[in-house]
Amino acid sequence: ASSIAQEVLQNIRTVTAFHGQAKEEERFAKNLVVAKNIGIKKGIYMGLCQCLSQTFTFTAFAVTFWYGPELVRTECHTYTAGTVIVVFVACMIATNSTAQLIPNFQSFAEALAGGSYVYEIIDRKTKIDAMNEEGDKPRNIAGDIEFDNVTFTFPARQDTSILNNLSLKIPSGKTVALVGASGCGKSTTIQLIQRFYDPDGGLVLLDGKDIKTLNVAWLRQHIGVVSQEPVLFTGTIEE
Repeated sequence: ASSIAQEVLQNIRTVTAFHGQAKEEERFAKNLVVAKNIGIKKGIYMGLCQCLSQTFTFTAFAVTFWYGPELVRTECHTYTAGTVIVVFVACMIATNSTAQLIPNFQSFAEALAGGSYVYEIIDRKTKIDAMNEEGDKPRNIAGDIEFDNVTFTFPARQDTSILNNLSLKIPSGKTVALVGASGCGKSTTIQLIQRFYDPDGGLVLLDGKDIKTLNVAWLRQHIGVVSQEPVLFTGTIEE
């Protein structure tokens, strides 16, 4: 819901121009329902945790004050009022510490779920490792690029083929423009040259060499890219 609100506020002129206030308000309200249900469940959970922690705390106090004097009365040679106070203080510290631990179970569960996802990403083996030192590093390159019968489909969209048997030669020093509708594979060809992906079939060649045989870091260091959307990092021109 917050992302919808941010998007609408950033584009408020466009929303107003198309009289879309009511529609965006309805979309925001629908997403709030999900957040509301989650908030109710969280409130019930936190209330139960608070109830259990307080019950545990005051039960321990009650048992101490009930059973302590009984021990002093029946076994006065072993237990004194001072002993009862010491036990009471110890119980108070222990129960308070336990009570503070219970509400944090949710944080532990969230950290466990988030941590498992992070380690899943860390342990995942990539097919194209830019940190791997293997691969050729030619001393000199001319810059001739060739696509030899290349086919490609994005892993997340296996039902949609982006490139079908693309064959193209780009001589060094020449300016080439790829023109087409959105989604036809113009940017994909650059990503294949950079080895963000490998083609499903065919070869991408640099000076007649399959770029799969080249060192990935070396290859990317020799490619300059101006993306469609500017990306700015915090810092100065000197940095």
